[in-house]
Amino acid sequence: MLNKTILVHTGVTVDGNSIYSGLDTIMCRTKCVIKVNDARKLLRYYSPDKYGIHKAVTFGDLRQKIKDLGTLIGFKLIEEDI
Repeated sequence: MLNKTILVHTGVTVDGNSIYSGLDTIMCRTKCVIKVNDARKLLRYYSPDKYGIHKAVTFGDLRQKIKDLGTLIGFKLIEEDI
């Protein structure tokens, strides 16, 4: 919010318990584990001080609607996976 920037990427939800041992005892209480095509691209914008550490999750292909909303409210949009 402070940077007026929206970061967007696409992924597929996966069973986090199949990836992480003890998932219920690590990280945040609520979790949504996502498989992405190229995690390195997303790490370019990993900056807790600048973008925070929590991301909002939407289900379905809402990329264009989010881009349109960002434009409407004057936010910069970064497509992390492009």
